[in-house]
Amino acid sequence: MKLMFVEDAEDQEDFDLSLFLTLMNNEVERLERLPRHPNIISLVEYDWKGVLQTSKGQEKEVLYCVLDLATGGDLFDYIFTVGRGLPENIARYYFHKLVDAIQFLHENNVVHRDLKLENLLLDSDYNLKIADFGLSTTVESSYGGGVMHTRVGTERYMPPEMLEKNAYVGICADLFAAGIILFVLVVGIMPTHKTAESNDYLYKYIRKKEYEKYWTVIAKLLNLDLSDISEDFFHLVTTMIKYDYKKRFTIEEIKKHPWMNGDIATEAEVRKELAARKIEIKRKLGDGDDETECEEVADIHKAEFENIERGDEDEWQETEVGRKIKVYNPAFPTLNEFFSTFKPNVLMGAVHNFCKDKKLSFELSKEEYEATVEMPSEDENIVKFSVEILKHKKDHEPEAEDEDVFEAVVEDDEDEDDLKYCVVFKKKRGPKQDFIKIFKNFRFFCKRLNNTDDLESE
Repeated sequence: MKLMFVEDAEDQEDFDLSLFLTLMNNEVERLERLPRHPNIISLVEYDWKGVLQTSKGQEKEVLYCVLDLATGGDLFDYIFTVGRGLPENIARYYFHKLVDAIQFLHENNVVHRDLKLENLLLDSDYNLKIADFGLSTTVESSYGGGVMHTRVGTERYMPPEMLEKNAYVGICADLFAAGIILFVLVVGIMPTHKTAESNDYLYKYIRKKEYEKYWTVIAKLLNLDLSDISEDFFHLVTTMIKYDYKKRFTIEEIKKHPWMNGDIATEAEVRKELAARKIEIKRKLGDGDDETECEEVADIHKAEFENIERGDEDEWQETEVGRKIKVYNPAFPTLNEFFSTFKPNVLMGAVHNFCKDKKLSFELSKEEYEATVEMPSEDENIVKFSVEILKHKKDHEPEAEDEDVFEAVVEDDEDEDDLKYCVVFKKKRGPKQDFIKIFKNFRFFCKRLNNTDDLESE
């Protein structure tokens, strides 16, 4: 479900309500006209003038769009968070579903223009669902003949003709993105150093048709063992992401390729593999005790963190009072959060020190335990996210009256022994893989500091 409080949208200085409405309108219009398909997210209901009634009887104006429920998350986490690609038979299972859905879209006069792992959702049975049609358009486009000029989507998945600001064909852009997705599903990494431009450190070998050298460089540079990957895969994926769009495979040629006729995992095998990865994701982002390179960073900051805990640093005095703290609402848990019995100013002090060490921009809210952080990503974009400290009583499920979290303040007479705090990371913009990486770094950073046993996961 996509929901936006109208008053919240109007209050956000960096929020473009007009753009948001344009994208939402486009998605609704596209999904309304599109026949149902098992691997495409379906529109259930929407209202641009909805009214939400709170448990206290208050009415708030909202914009909402209800889509199919996809509780399995997105394919991105099952690859990048785990840190490896899928077995070829399971990748083939999902790629068949993806290609069939893309062909269905094109036959129904829709090009997606933002296909990526983050937009490939999974339901509770790990069935694939293509989502996020905000940037989609018709196959023919307003120019006719399928030729387009608007540069939209995610750079890591854009074809070179779009990156170089030339005219492009929407269908070809979708299939190029599908090639990037296939590469990641099997190899577990992106096929380019930054983007598919002619001077990219890796993609230049694709442009020059030096395919064998391309795979040799990737294997050596990233210390990958590609011996178990089939030759058919190498041929299919490199042809799908060729520099010249006229020489890439059409969807009919993709479906007839020998790799597509290989062994396909059963639904039971897919569910078993993905369920195991889901457990691994939760362990890595929440309950894991893995030894990582982040331990070294944590050890370096141990003394500095202890100073913060004692209130020795002016910015984080233990006596600081009056700062508001919101109540944690576990109705909407995410993987990008963890719990601690450290006090809020101690946790925010740790965020500050971590950002200071990593040379990240850090801006603290004047009234709440919330900070906005910015960092450069590997592809020269800006990753912007917020870090917020929320309070949550141990073994306490919030009642209905806890819903209005913005008015909650820690009272002086509250029993701190019954409190724990949740550190929540929320991405605002930028590549998801860079955001996940910085969250994991901070998570392990905190776990390795003093009083490690106080950190809990849920």
